[in-house]
Amino acid sequence: MVTLLFCSIDGRAQNANNGNTEQKKPFFSTLRLEARADFDARSTTTLELPLQSDIISSVAHYGFQGKYFNLHMGGNLTDKFSYYFRQRIIANEGSSRFFDNTDFLYLNYQANRNFSFRFGKDALAVGGYEYDAAPIDVFFNGYYWDNFYCFQIATSAAYTTDDGNHTVRLQLANSPYVHYGGADASLFSYNLLWNGSFGHFKTLYSASVFERAPLGLLLNEGIVAYVALGNMLTFDKFNIYVDFIGQAASPHFLYETDEDYGMCYSVISRADFKLNDSWTLFAKGAYTRNTSEDELLYFHNHGINWNELTLPDQEECYGGLGVFFRPEGYRDIRFHAFIATGMHNYAGTDYDLNNRRIEVEESFVRFNAGVSWNINFLKAFKK
Repeated sequence: MVTLLFCSIDGRAQNANNGNTEQKKPFFSTLRLEARADFDARSTTTLELPLQSDIISSVAHYGFQGKYFNLHMGGNLTDKFSYYFRQRIIANEGSSRFFDNTDFLYLNYQANRNFSFRFGKDALAVGGYEYDAAPIDVFFNGYYWDNFYCFQIATSAAYTTDDGNHTVRLQLANSPYVHYGGADASLFSYNLLWNGSFGHFKTLYSASVFERAPLGLLLNEGIVAYVALGNMLTFDKFNIYVDFIGQAASPHFLYETDEDYGMCYSVISRADFKLNDSWTLFAKGAYTRNTSEDELLYFHNHGINWNELTLPDQEECYGGLGVFFRPEGYRDIRFHAFIATGMHNYAGTDYDLNNRRIEVEESFVRFNAGVSWNINFLKAFKK
């Protein structure tokens, strides 16, 4: 969902100047606004099965919308301390928590060439290249990506190898389930991330444990174990990533067997082909499946979902093709267009008159076209 910037500020960029105390580092190394506006058209068909007469609804939404408007700031305070700030300039309706619209606001301490420490509002140290991409560049995504509240107050320590090709980060942060448990929920996440580079092959691998709020009177606090394996091949005109994500939600003390984990897995892939300096084609697809029968049974008996990142009995599949264009002479403008289609099935909350479980089946077709503008103030000042 975000660009983690693990290497851009506290990794390779700073290591390149490590030990050179005579070189003055800029207070602003990043100062820019970015905005995106789209025309979006989506048609969704919903069926509820198996009822006596299947309920079928078809809804079409279309129109122009402003998608993103972000302020980026970053730079160095001293030879050792740097900062980064990204603010979404939006009104978050109904919000009551401080920093809700602030993605990044952290202070980084570069102790030496290898070790750095960070504290502040940050992205959870979770792997996968869809998650790592800035939201303005994701274009289309699934249910999990939309429901993962990754920007949290965190503290972390990182070790980077001398060649700058590998960074391992250990992070303690608020859990993404703070959002579901309420602003005052005392929930943490424990994350370990490896960002690796082997020439053309890159990795973003992570293992995490997220605490979650009690699920009701019958369940105590639970955990969600989360593993993400992001793999990318990069070449001059072509790159492709494949993300493998596994989740296991456990309600503590409900049972004593190992089968009572809500298991969910996802596979996400995107390929980009650069036709020339201006035109790039891309294709993207994903598949998600929640396989837990215990979670489904508990959901129907008590109406409680173990894991808000997925739905009980969820199956989701989507794919699409797109293109984006950057005009020669002004690369900070990008035009894009894509078409995507997919399906999303999950368990409904009710039963029909014959005590048959209602299943919800959704299918969609979406077309989107828009323009993004990156207003780089530092570049303008230099000119």
